[in-house]
Parts: sequence; structure tokens; C-alpha cells
Amino acid sequence: MKIIFLNRYFYPDESATSQVLSDVAFHLSDKNHDVSIITSRQKYDNALAKLPRSEIARNVKIYRVWTTRFGRYSLPGRVLDYFFFYLFSVTRLFILCKKGDIVIVKTDPPMLSVPARVVTGLTGARQINWIQDLFPEIAMAVRMLQKDSFTGKSLIRIRNASLLRSDLNVVIGNRMRDKLVDEGIPAGKIRVIHNWVDGGRIAPADSKNETLLDQWGLNGKFVVMYSGNLGRVHHYRAVVDAARSLVDNKGIVFLFVGSGIGMDRLRQETASLQLDNFIFRPYQPREELQHTLGLADVHLITLNNAMTGLIVPSKYYGIAAAGKPAIFIGDVNDEIPQIIRNSESGIAIDTGDVGKLAGILRDLENNRQLVND
Repeated sequence: MKIIFLNRYFYPDESATSQVLSDVAFHLSDKNHDVSIITSRQKYDNALAKLPRSEIARNVKIYRVWTTRFGRYSLPGRVLDYFFFYLFSVTRLFILCKKGDIVIVKTDPPMLSVPARVVTGLTGARQINWIQDLFPEIAMAVRMLQKDSFTGKSLIRIRNASLLRSDLNVVIGNRMRDKLVDEGIPAGKIRVIHNWVDGGRIAPADSKNETLLDQWGLNGKFVVMYSGNLGRVHHYRAVVDAARSLVDNKGIVFLFVGSGIGMDRLRQETASLQLDNFIFRPYQPREELQHTLGLADVHLITLNNAMTGLIVPSKYYGIAAAGKPAIFIGDVNDEIPQIIRNSESGIAIDTGDVGKLAGILRDLENNRQLVND
């Protein structure tokens, strides 16, 4: 029996879903399971990367299929990237899987469970859908699709049919589970397994990394960090407004580490506003993540209210592992704010109360012991 994973990104890619998948795949392989990965030749932050067509890493067989390489910044190009991944990944899956194999399908690209279910139905393999986000609901929330359009409703029906016919659906939050139950997926076919980080790689540090502090000009600063992807589903307006009101406070700096279309827009806007309290850095190597996350005095997590139940920001788990507090900006009744409240690990601010952010940061900078308790 083989265990076969499908996802567009995998090791050595360092994006969040790739890291979680890599952890699981290597763990299963270390336990002597026969594990294969069907993925792309790209990296999340480098569409032009040309990873090997196939390789074996820690006894995991990796099959990388060809796709176009337009990347995340062109919508028509992204659609083409998706199309070719669907086509060639499912072809490879049909070649690999046999009756009794377990096929675990993630949600990048969206709707991947649909073509995968055709193959598992034909071959007699078992299918588990590991759902990181809900599409097309996300496309509707960001107005790429009309909410009540025929196309949107049809995509939901097709997606749900693949979930109903699969053996199990794993979601990463309770609100996401509730959404699917409301869509008619039986609760018995859904399991909630939250995302995680490797506690062996990320743990609280006694002090900040002095080398990075020097290199990035952060010595003596109160560091407000955003780490990871900043995309269409996130918002940064509250952060810009807070930074503008704090621009004369030279003790507070906003450090954004990662990429995404939102990161590019934020960089342009802060430059046009001449906000010198922002520092931008690209994604850092995974082995440096503990040091990078440890630079922050407090971390930011943002999510548009319309994304409640559709996405669970996985960056929180790295923040928690690093022992750092978080400020969540979005729907205070969503998954991560509930975890923050239950664990007393930060503050949740409703999007409508964004004026609070500057005051909170000013108070924390004046009483830094609060972020260390």
C-alpha cells in the first residue's frame, strides 16, 4: 500500500502548506511507510525555479510534473499554471495509484479533489482531502466570482460531490468544519486537525539574535512583525493607519518578512507615504525561522472578515511556538482569535476597531514586560 500526496508545492519549497506537508510525508517515511509526492517543479515564491523532475528525499519519492510558470501575480497565467498541474498531476496519479492505496489531496490548486476523485474512483484507491481553504467561497469573498452566480454555485456543487464521494475530509479549523456541514457534508466524514509547526525547529529563545538585529537595524527597537504571505485575503489598512500615527515614535518599527501581492502593494504605499518605520525582508530559510520569528516583540495576523471559516492563518502556530504574543485583526469570533483568548497569547481586534492598534502598540512599547510575561 502506498500513500500518495498531491499538492503544488513540496520540499525544498518553504511556503507554509509545503512545510506542513513535508513534515507529514517525512514522518510517515521514517515510520517505514511507502510515501510518494506528486507536486510541481516550481517554488511558491519563485515560479521560474526548475526543481528536478524526480528525486528521493528521506525515502520519499517525489514526482514533479511540468506546468507553465506564470506564477501568482497574473490571474490568467495562474489559471494556466493550475490547468497544466491538474492535467499532468492527475495523469501521474493514474499511473502511480492502485487499489487500496491512500491518496491524500490538498487544496493547491483549488478543486484538486475533483479530478483526483475521478482517478481514485477508477483505480479503487482511497481518497482523503486535506482541506487548507475553501474554494470557490474564497473567490466569491474577494469578488473574483459573484456570490450567487451560476458558476460559483456550480463549482460548490462539484466540489461537494468530490468530498461526499471521498473516504474522509480533514479540515484545519472548527469554523471550516461547520461551513462544510452547512453545505451538506456529513459530520462523520469530517475531521478537524489543526496545522502545526515543528517544535524541534521553533522554540522560545532566551534572547533575540544579535546578528540579525544588527544586520536589519533593529537594535533597541520595539519590533512589530508580520511574517509570511500577504495576499488578497489579508488586509493591511489598520497597520498603515497605525504606522502613520506612530511615525514620530522612532522606537517602534514594522518588520514585514515574506511576499505576496499585498506585500508588494504595501511596499509601494509605504514608500509613497514616506513611512520610514517599515522594513521589508523576503522569505527566510526554514532553518532560520526560529531566529526570524524571535526578533519580534509582537506579531501581527490579519484576515478579511469575509474569510471567516474559509481560511485559518497557519502563521499563528509558528508565532506560538516561538513564544511570542500575537495581535489578530479581523473577525474576533474566528478560529485564531478564539485560540488566542483561550491561551492568553495575545489580543484580537475587530476590523471595525482598527483605531485601537496604535494605542495598543504604544502601550506595549512603553511596558515591554507585558510582551514577555
